[in-house]
Amino acid sequence: MIVENMTLEKIEGIYDIQALTPQPLSTAEHILIILSFTTCILLLAYFFWKYVYSRKGTARRNIKKLFKSYQANNITPHDAVYQLCSHLKHGLNLKQISIDNTLTTNLKIRRNEWHLFIEKLNTLRYNNINKTEQEIKNAFNESLFWLKLWR
Repeated sequence: MIVENMTLEKIEGIYDIQALTPQPLSTAEHILIILSFTTCILLLAYFFWKYVYSRKGTARRNIKKLFKSYQANNITPHDAVYQLCSHLKHGLNLKQISIDNTLTTNLKIRRNEWHLFIEKLNTLRYNNINKTEQEIKNAFNESLFWLKLWR
């Protein structure tokens, strides 16, 4: 066949083909890229700030710090429960923690759980019974749970 007999001289021009170079970005495209990047960074910073420095974030950190302090036996169980309630009240933005608190719409289905939680907290706060390690640990965990769900 004729195609098979092609020599290098006949197809030599094909090797000279240069790849197309991409067009440089215009000023508008540069500005759009910079604005998109800046917007993403600002949104990340905002959500990080909101997570860390909001009422809930502050309460969450304080509750975790309080639990570590309790585990290290730096505070008594009675003081731990009282401070836990104080931090929880601040984080939930409530004047007092009680069964009568108005739950948000997403929490109305958890009303019974809220009542049980408040009863447990009241028992730990006001009764002069010996508080077990597990009861106090559960109170801390449930407090963090309610902080997470509350809006």
